Amino acid sequence: MITQQGLQDALVRWQDYPSNLVSQSPPQEIVTRYQQLLNSKGLFVRRESDSQLDIRDPGLALSDSKAANSNLKSLAELETWLRDSPARVEGDYHPLVLSIGTRSGRGPLQITPDMSRLVLSRFQVIPAFLDVVLVFGSASASGFSHRFPSFVTSPHRGLSEGTLELSYNLRYVDSCSGKAQEPWSIRQMAVYCQINTNRQRTVWILAGAPETLQFQLCNAGSDTGNMAETSLAKSFLLAMHDHLFSIGCRQEFWGLHVRLLEDEFNMMLVSVNGIHYASRTLISASSTMCRIGDLEEKCHDAVLAIRANLQVLESLQLYYEAVASFETVEPMDGSTTTAQLVADFKGQLARIRADLEHNLSRAKMVKESISNKLHAVHLQFTADAAVRGSLESTRMTEMTEEMKHIAEVTRAETVTMRIVTILTLIYLPCSFVTVGLASSRPPLPLYRI
Repeated sequence: MITQQGLQDALVRWQDYPSNLVSQSPPQEIVTRYQQLLNSKGLFVRRESDSQLDIRDPGLALSDSKAANSNLKSLAELETWLRDSPARVEGDYHPLVLSIGTRSGRGPLQITPDMSRLVLSRFQVIPAFLDVVLVFGSASASGFSHRFPSFVTSPHRGLSEGTLELSYNLRYVDSCSGKAQEPWSIRQMAVYCQINTNRQRTVWILAGAPETLQFQLCNAGSDTGNMAETSLAKSFLLAMHDHLFSIGCRQEFWGLHVRLLEDEFNMMLVSVNGIHYASRTLISASSTMCRIGDLEEKCHDAVLAIRANLQVLESLQLYYEAVASFETVEPMDGSTTTAQLVADFKGQLARIRADLEHNLSRAKMVKESISNKLHAVHLQFTADAAVRGSLESTRMTEMTEEMKHIAEVTRAETVTMRIVTILTLIYLPCSFVTVGLASSRPPLPLYRI
């Protein structure tokens, strides 16, 4: 069964493509995974062309075939909607995403890349901590639409099918292996905002939220009170509290991670201090240098990740300031205003930022100490290698002299053997001839006395 994680894996591979994919369609692998994902959730996808995506909800289409007419059916109507809906916040952190693709009896809006570019040019939706932006339909479908994510692409790698993916590349450092695995959890949490204007348009922004948080947000969105005030206030408060909880967990994680790096470095010093004796063996010295290099790499990854997390905190603060400036966001209760909540949120972020900066300084200090120790080990290893090389050179010189002596002795013995061989070759034929002549003479007569 294809899961959303499988779709995300395909999207990660798609992001490695060149950046000129603005007008191109996604790879067939991603389209197939997306279709299977939607089919597993009771939806079906019909691709009419390379630049159009038709997503229908069969349950809604059968039960409510005469639903409210969609008011966005063409690029011209989309331009009219954008012209009549001025942006509320200036800058790069506008959290409003156009709610398109409404479900009705006439079928959903077929979103083209031109519409996508038009939406992005009008609304700058770049909160850096977001992972995925999910765009849903009208308020009538908001009760269940949070379960049906739309297709996602990257605004930095090109747009297609009228949907967005906003990602912030961060690396999660495992304290054991030091390898980059999962992104930081802040951008995996939910950022939820429901905006009901007099046109009854709803905007849902949901970024990788867990099941429990989705359930809470769904309950907040189904509030029977004033949807323009109560639902948004509850959702706003839920999102802030969830982000604070996530940030607090990551804050504790990085503090513990830096402490583990310090402990590992201190334990390694015990063996590194005896490097002069250990480096007498090449294998021992190489193993020690590899261990120090791995620890230095883990510290470097931690420094990069903590620095990126500080940037995310800044983006998070700007985002909530932008959301709090909406006219539709009313006070949470009679005594606490949204501005006060944001101020408290900023205060907590400031404390978390100070702790992360402290951990960043500690990680930098550990990394610098490890780098210095690695340099010292390298110098010691080089000096020992030079000594070993000198000893080996002296030994080779002695062996050369011995080989020369052996060669001279062998040469003298060779001359002697040649003389003996020549004499032997001369003596043997003479012996044979003498014996032969002696055997051919007549026997001497015997005389009697």
